[in-house]
This record gives sequence, structure tokens and C-alpha cells, in this order.
Amino acid sequence: MADKIRIVNADMWALPFDQASFDLIWAEGTAYVMGFGEALHSWRKFLKGSVCLAATEVTWLRPEPPELLRICFLCNAGWRYRGMNRKTFLNCFAFGAVSAAVPFSTGAGQAKDKKRTELGKGLMVPDNRTEGVRRLASDKSFTRFRAGIDANYSVRPGEIVLVETQHGLPERVSRDGTFRKPREGEPVNPMTGPIFVEGVSPGDALAIDILEIRVGDWGYSGGRIFELQDGYAIFDEKLRLPLSPMLGGIGVVPSKGEMDTKAPQATGGNMDCKEVRAGSTIVFTAQVPGALVGMGDAHALQGDGEVRGQGIECDTETLVRFRKLSEPLSERPVILRREFVATVGSHEDMNEAAWQATDDMIKLIVKVTGREKDTAYQLVNLVGDLRINQIVDPTKGARMEVPSWVFGI
Repeated sequence: MADKIRIVNADMWALPFDQASFDLIWAEGTAYVMGFGEALHSWRKFLKGSVCLAATEVTWLRPEPPELLRICFLCNAGWRYRGMNRKTFLNCFAFGAVSAAVPFSTGAGQAKDKKRTELGKGLMVPDNRTEGVRRLASDKSFTRFRAGIDANYSVRPGEIVLVETQHGLPERVSRDGTFRKPREGEPVNPMTGPIFVEGVSPGDALAIDILEIRVGDWGYSGGRIFELQDGYAIFDEKLRLPLSPMLGGIGVVPSKGEMDTKAPQATGGNMDCKEVRAGSTIVFTAQVPGALVGMGDAHALQGDGEVRGQGIECDTETLVRFRKLSEPLSERPVILRREFVATVGSHEDMNEAAWQATDDMIKLIVKVTGREKDTAYQLVNLVGDLRINQIVDPTKGARMEVPSWVFGI
């Protein structure tokens, strides 16, 4: 147990407690609990009736039995929900999603020195976790989200699949540094799919958990090739940039008309939002039966704004899980992470995109917590962060991030 947890900062989800053990707290304090079984019992008893969790540090002070666990947290007891059922909103999050793919164990039968990969703080799982997982190949792709398009793949709710994605210019850029002009009909930003999610109808909420994104060994940006090695992009002989892989494009088919995979709209698409990364859950409202999901245009690294028009474009293998939720969150995409919740806007006018994201966040706070609209507006004003996804495409993108503790997470 100590080998699995050790020190986890602001990351209570890394603890192997079931979801039911998480209640909400928020005020300064520290709890010391002895032994794992006793820790679980004490934690539940201590948090009974409290409402907002914001743990800042979890440390195993003594790894051998009886283990001693220290929990530092923030807490505001007494806040009660008047809006969406709290369990309903909690179920939108992918608590333990990575470990659900292939449980990690340091017990007998698994060498302690086995190579492992980190997926978010505190979650360590073996590199062979995708063995036996169905692969959705990138050779089945499309470049327009269009009502009536045929699906290339079908998945079940709760199913975990490995989705291959191609870089944005698959027939125009090669690893040897060849950059040639496009020819008519060549794909740009191909999305793997469409993926039909069984049991999802128009108006249903579809959650896509991004469990892991594995990049290839090269990428490109701004007319140059980047070598991707050991989790870094080689910028020059003195500088390496830590990778943060993300999906530039992810979305669902609109109910009418069509959407180019080079542009974002209310149903997602080429959002170029750097937070569409491992550990995030992206929630859409389905517009057509099966939602018809597409994903692609992955970047090994991209800053907010994508100011030069490209991140480090690359091929990827992305481990995802599809879930049907009990009720929708917003008419536009919502990003759920342990540390924050984000609403996404897109429009030719950046001001309008920013206000879309802001207004959607206010509505979401009202929906989930039952607060008055003006109170929610004040909360967003005081603790929200308005960010630019990308500013270079004809349709701009923005997001509003609010700490997850605002929702009692």
C-alpha cells in the first residue's frame, strides 16, 4: 500500500477508496489515521455530513503495519445542495478510470521493478494495460461531421478501447522532414471514426474518459520535425520540453448540417484545447443516435492559444472509455478534471466564444448546486479562469475553468 500511494498532492482520487467513501469537506485541518482499514472507517465517520472535498496532501507517515496516514484538507461544513443530485454529478467524473482499465498490484506475481507509466498524480499502472483491448484503427476516418454519415465502429457503454489517431496532415508531412503542398482531396485533420455508441440517443449525455494518450516518436510544428524521446520533445541541443499529449479534435455529429474537422462548434470538433488530455472527461450532448464520435489531430505539446497555428502534431494511441450519463450538463462541451471543471465556447468572434464559455459555466453552477444565477455569476467572477484554447482558426475557442470544489468535488 505504501508503495502505491506514498505522497499524493491534491489528489484524493489516487487513494484506493471506493467512490462512496468520498464526502465533501472544505476548511483548514489535518487528520491522522492509523492503519488502512481504520483509515477508511475514520475517514467516512469524520466526513459524515460534510460537503466539499479539497485535500491538499496525503502522506503515509509509517508504511509498515499499523500504517499511519496523514490527510491535510480544506473544509466548509454546512453547505448543502439544492440543485442536481450530488451523486448524479459525481458520476460524471471518471474516478479511478485508469485503474479500472487494468488494476495495478505490487503483490506476488508482479515484479516491483516492472516498468510503469504515470497517468496523473498518484496513479501508476503497468505498460501492458492495453493487452486485449479492442483497437480502432486510424485507417477508418472522416473529415466532416455530417448528419447521416455512416459509422465505422460501434462501442458499448462502459467499454474501453484504444483509438489510433493520425496527425493533421498525414499525406503531406513525413518524418524525414518533407513538407509538401497539399493536393486536392487530401485529408486535413482526419478524425478516427465515426464511432457509434450503443444505447445513446439524441439528447443523452455522453462522457468520454481520456485514460491515456501515447505519442509516436516524432512530430512536427512550424515547419520543423521534433524528436519525441522519453517524455520530452527535443527543442535543441540544450533544451527539452516535457510532453503533455492532448487531442486537438474530439466531437460528435450535429443533428443537421455539417462541421469541418478543422473547426470547432457547439458539438466539439477541432477545439485545440490542451485540457483534452489524460485524466479528463469530455461530456457532450448527443445530437444523433449513437452520437457518432470522432477524434484526432493530436498534439504532443501545445500552449494555450496555439499562437503559431500548430502544436507538435503527431500520431497517437489513445485509451478511452465511453459512458452514458443520466442527464446532460450543457449544450456545449464540458471538461471534467479532478482539479477543475471547464466549459468550452467557440465562435468567429473571440469575445462571443469567451462569453459562451462564461455563461455556460454560470448555468452549470446553478444546475448542479442550486445557487441563484447572480451568486453563481459572482463565484465565476471571483474564482474562474477564462482561457484561450486557440486564436488562429477562423472559429476561435475559449474555456472557463472553475475549481472543482465549487461543485463540491
